[in-house]
Amino acid sequence: KEICLDQEYDSNPSMAMRNAILKVDEEFVKWAKSHRRVDDSGACIVACLMRGSHLAVAWAGDCRGVLYIPSPFSPQSKVLPLTVDHSTNNPKEQARLRTLRVPIKEGRVFGVLMPTRSLGDVRQKEEMVGGIIAECETADFTLPYIRHFSSTEKKKVKTDSPSGRKKRHSRRHTLPEKPFLLLASDGVWGCMTNERAVETIKELLFDPNVGKGAEKKALRSLCERANMMMGDDTSAILVEFLKSRRVDSDLLADDSPDTPSEGLASGSAGAQ
Repeated sequence: KEICLDQEYDSNPSMAMRNAILKVDEEFVKWAKSHRRVDDSGACIVACLMRGSHLAVAWAGDCRGVLYIPSPFSPQSKVLPLTVDHSTNNPKEQARLRTLRVPIKEGRVFGVLMPTRSLGDVRQKEEMVGGIIAECETADFTLPYIRHFSSTEKKKVKTDSPSGRKKRHSRRHTLPEKPFLLLASDGVWGCMTNERAVETIKELLFDPNVGKGAEKKALRSLCERANMMMGDDTSAILVEFLKSRRVDSDLLADDSPDTPSEGLASGSAGAQ
């Protein structure tokens, strides 16, 4: 709601997402402080906004977004990270904390939190001034393989009927895999790599024997495995692109290990 109401929504979706996240944090902090006992709960966030072939991503903390592009749509299957975790393992966050003279103890900010950005966490933000912030990062991607026709194509075939009249029949052809977007909390990424999480989704999502509800079953399988491995709270969202086209190899580029991949993207990266 806040994203759509923001004045930057039409001209700059990424800025609208950034403004909305900051506003939600501001309202939550205000609400938390209004209680006799301050509510010091908090959450990380990752959000995406899709317009045509343009994808805007905003995140704060260690929630993560990845994009899977199967071989029918690129020369080889790829798992592209769309975000970089804001945590004490991030060199840029480490440098920011050092500048503020905020200590990292046992891999956590002041020995308390591993994510360095979040919504809420009122008490921690007051005690660790500048250490934990709600300022998100954004990235813009152009996805050239998202087009307005379905990967499930209908072809009209004329055949002769017994009566001699021509009839039209639909012959259906479905591609085995389609691109999808996976957004999840650290309950997943704390125990799985990007590639392992994607493979877990694919096991059920593209299995022809699963039938209806494959998306929900794939997500449930991912979360159950993560809970068994880590036992942390887990949230995940799966977005499958049903309308896609293949792309040429020159649209692909190598992934950078410390920044959001722009292998299938044009634009820039900036500031559950």
